[in-house]
Amino acid sequence: FTAANEAATRLFGHSNEQIIGRTSAELGIWSDLKDRDRMVEVLESDGKIRDYEVQFLHKSGDVKDVILSAEIIELEGEACIITATTDITGRKEAERRIQEYQAQLKSLASELSLAEERERRRIAAGLHDDIAQKLAMAKFGLQSLQASVSAPEVSGLLEEQCQLIDQIVEDARSLTFELSNPILYQIGLEAAVEWFLTERIRRQFGIKCRFTSEGPRS
Repeated sequence: FTAANEAATRLFGHSNEQIIGRTSAELGIWSDLKDRDRMVEVLESDGKIRDYEVQFLHKSGDVKDVILSAEIIELEGEACIITATTDITGRKEAERRIQEYQAQLKSLASELSLAEERERRRIAAGLHDDIAQKLAMAKFGLQSLQASVSAPEVSGLLEEQCQLIDQIVEDARSLTFELSNPILYQIGLEAAVEWFLTERIRRQFGIKCRFTSEGPRS
């Protein structure tokens, strides 16, 4: 170094007297000497380098992110390198924090989605295993009662209630599949898509569907 301004002394943590007359290697300002070698290589071939992002080491050991530009000039008949650096440590730290926050938000969103899916599966299992079974038992009881009565009007009323229970069971089954398709977890995605197209769409909307797959069944 033949000259250094006040900003350089703040960046490196060395006084002007400590900087002048010493090389960058002697000062130990490079976080990675490969950056210095690349800068020298570009300067030797192009005569200048622009907006080169590197890391310098402060005297305290802190790492400083900087953008460096350098150019070879002639000064008093000798080739010299003039450099200008911009300390972007604060900006890089802010960017790192933003990335960390984004990663945390992504993780929280994933956890929330998993928790929601687990809750949907729990509710669906309750509908299928508990409510549907109790309705089936209620229907069985009504059918037994129906078989024991002789009055046609009572038997007809019981039959209507059995049909109503069948409809409720079917509605509960549809709701179960809407909440969390058990086929998806028991057999796999392909079987769930096939069921949705060929059963749900055809039954609910009357649209004929045909399912084909080019991949192996999983």
